[in-house]
Amino acid sequence: MPGYDSPGFASSGYAISGAENGRMLSLVHAKGNLLYSLGDNAGAAKAFENAVLISASKRTGGISSLIKHVLKVVDEDEFGTAAPGTHVSNSTEPILLPPVAALRTAQLAFPNNGDLPGLRYIPNKGMSKKAAVSTTSNSLLSLAKIFQDGMASGLPKAAYQSAYGVREILALYYLSLSLQPSPSTANNVGILLASVQQTIPPKKIYQDPQQTRIPGVVPGSGIALALAYYNYGLNLDAGHAHLYTNLGSLLKDLGQLKMAIAMYEQAVHCDGNFDIALANLANAVKDDGRIADAIVYYKRAVKVNPDFAEAVCGLANALNSTVFEPPAPPNPYLKVGYVSSDFNNHPLAHLMQSVFGMHNRMRVKAYCYATTMSDNSPHRQQIERESPVFYDAHSWSAEKLVQQIVKDGIHILINLNGYTRGARNEVFAARPAPIQMSFMGFAGTLGAEWNVDLEDQLVDENSGGDQDDWVYGENIIYCKDTFFCCDHRQSAPDVHGEQLDWEQEQVRRWQMRKEIFPDLPDDVIILGNFNQLYKIEPTTFRTWLRILANLPKAILWLLRFPDVGETHLKQTALAWAGPEVASRVIFTDVAPKHQHISRARVCDLFLDTPECNAHTTAADVLWSGTPLLTLPRYPYKMCSRMAASILKGALPDNEAGRQAASELVAQSEEEYERSAIRLGSSIRYSGHRISGRLADLRRLLYESRFASALFDTKRWVMDLEEAYETAWDR
Repeated sequence: MPGYDSPGFASSGYAISGAENGRMLSLVHAKGNLLYSLGDNAGAAKAFENAVLISASKRTGGISSLIKHVLKVVDEDEFGTAAPGTHVSNSTEPILLPPVAALRTAQLAFPNNGDLPGLRYIPNKGMSKKAAVSTTSNSLLSLAKIFQDGMASGLPKAAYQSAYGVREILALYYLSLSLQPSPSTANNVGILLASVQQTIPPKKIYQDPQQTRIPGVVPGSGIALALAYYNYGLNLDAGHAHLYTNLGSLLKDLGQLKMAIAMYEQAVHCDGNFDIALANLANAVKDDGRIADAIVYYKRAVKVNPDFAEAVCGLANALNSTVFEPPAPPNPYLKVGYVSSDFNNHPLAHLMQSVFGMHNRMRVKAYCYATTMSDNSPHRQQIERESPVFYDAHSWSAEKLVQQIVKDGIHILINLNGYTRGARNEVFAARPAPIQMSFMGFAGTLGAEWNVDLEDQLVDENSGGDQDDWVYGENIIYCKDTFFCCDHRQSAPDVHGEQLDWEQEQVRRWQMRKEIFPDLPDDVIILGNFNQLYKIEPTTFRTWLRILANLPKAILWLLRFPDVGETHLKQTALAWAGPEVASRVIFTDVAPKHQHISRARVCDLFLDTPECNAHTTAADVLWSGTPLLTLPRYPYKMCSRMAASILKGALPDNEAGRQAASELVAQSEEEYERSAIRLGSSIRYSGHRISGRLADLRRLLYESRFASALFDTKRWVMDLEEAYETAWDR
């Protein structure tokens, strides 16, 4: 036969030149891959077996003989853990080798330095020999994997499903790993070894000093070695997602949940679309009590693989676990919970301190959850005293607060903080009540996922209209008059006794003016703003300076709120408007609440800040009778249009009130400036008496205090109860 005298002819047992064995090996291996991709596991196994025998030589007697030979030599090696004296031919116990021992398998099976007989005549130059060895290793890996799958699945097409067990499959993996260290091979060995029951090894075992000891794991056992192979594989490839996932699963089975989560996280980091790793991570963090995180990972797994049953079922179960039992239907009243960190000496408490006790007990029962320690202020004491149910929850965890809300059977939960200091928004994120609302504390949408379609934003036509509802993720409840709540009719310093008539009020106002500004000429007009100074942005301050320049007998009264702002604003006024105008910017200290409300009447015209309006301060000023000029600069921005709502609520619901609103609510920056100059120019003083349009507006506001919607707290509470019932009915 031609070529018979070629070196290595038939060295593999096949009638081909030994020098061509590498090419033949590649062809047969490719055939195996093709058959495997077509689902023909039996045909693929036969092809991979032939590929292995090309390298190992068919003279070994077939794949069974090769396996027996490998088992014999590794069993006789010092690292093997099969029972001593056991005959290879009739033993079924797997031989457990650590990675360091498995790497010697080829050298033990093929004494010529591990050189495969069938590849002996392939030239060592170039990559041919190395490629042939690599292909042989891959064929062994694929063959062992088919045997392993067949052992596990029992499918009819699975090759050799009853011929080989763990013992024989491990032999193939050991030989594959010794020919070419591979993270995939290490991964498969780890999976196989993790299924081996733990027993005390009969031989002295090899222990890796760097391996962390885990309680309950027997050194040298299948589980211990599985851990070793997973870690060995990660040393070969630190980005192997499957290794991290399988290591995590084994650690989870061993009770090492935190370590397992860390491994799953590494797997997801390596491959963000690995559905099994995502589902495993979701399961683990769910077991760790992190339901919200679990839902995120389940959703990611389902997005990657919508047909992944484990992820779909896990997501369904996790979602159910975050849904609390619904409260019993109202009988006869709605249970409304108010959560706030501001039930103390705080503007919110100043405004709402009477609300909780004013509820009609046949419609609404108020539950107050105070998340800050009591300051023993009159405001806190009143809320504690008048609320049907009051909890001092300042030391409670979010979980305890959520559970108490659920236990109380709250129908509607009110967030009185929003995104302000001391907020407990995580409580609302848990959705402990069927309906959640937010108002008063934060002027705007909360925009959080847990609010969408579940939270109702209490606004009115002035603080947020239909054309601007795109800003809100929430459903919107529109109030009849104003969304803003005030308590001035109950708690203002001048509320007790009969209201002074207009003449008496002018006398009182003039006397207070002289007390605060004793050196001020009688004909000076006092423009003012009592907001915190952060609300004054450059555009507004420049406008105020132009107003002062056009009103030479006017001063601008600001508060040291904070005091460090005084120097900066005076320097800015000097630079922008010159010394004469700058000299008419006057600062005083912040006064206690009752004094602040009383002295607000001294101001002739309150100039609001368009960027972020006066809120509580606006109500204080209007209660004193002082006209307020505002500009809703941004129609879609609630904090920029609140003062318009508050002002209209303070005016009478008649033609005079509507005319006043049209003069005091500017529609542009230019109109704001013109209105301030026009109104400031209109006022005339004759001793304590004033005249002009600004005086008319003051009298209208003063005499409407006890009839206006803004200061009618009982009416506001009744409207709120109607809003609650509407939301519940929907």
